Amino acid sequence: MHNLYLPLYAELSINAGEYDEALKYASSMEEYNVENEYVWLYRSLAYRLKGNLSLATHACNEGLTISPNSPSINYQMSVLSLLQGQPKAALHYAETAYAYADTQTIFVSSGSLYALCAALNEDTETYNSVAEEAESYGYEFSPDVKAITEGTKTIEDVFATGKGDFEWK
Repeated sequence: MHNLYLPLYAELSINAGEYDEALKYASSMEEYNVENEYVWLYRSLAYRLKGNLSLATHACNEGLTISPNSPSINYQMSVLSLLQGQPKAALHYAETAYAYADTQTIFVSSGSLYALCAALNEDTETYNSVAEEAESYGYEFSPDVKAITEGTKTIEDVFATGKGDFEWK
């Protein structure tokens, strides 16, 4: 198997709920390049969706050692912090993910996460700032941001079940 396709295979495995397969692909990626941030991203995702927050956090910490400004790994660490009841830490990681967003997808996702963390920390100024920036580009937050802040969904509903991430409608 060519190492170029390993991240794609890991992504497909995550989406299919085959977390152990994703972990195997992450290990294969690591054999080629231990500094590949996708090793740590897919490990953290697979472990989180398997319910092992400790191993997911360890994977994120390893990834942040290699790539401290990675928007994807900071995003995952923010989600893990929320799941572990650490909203202030989650806000910090979400801010970094948002600041270093390098694609439209991560910009919109990290913007939603940053706004959610700001709301959970009662940081209205940050929430409004992120909302204004998103609106200026024609983007909207995931409806899950409002659902969590209004109490119709929990953080666990969004980040620990199904695809383990925001839904977009």
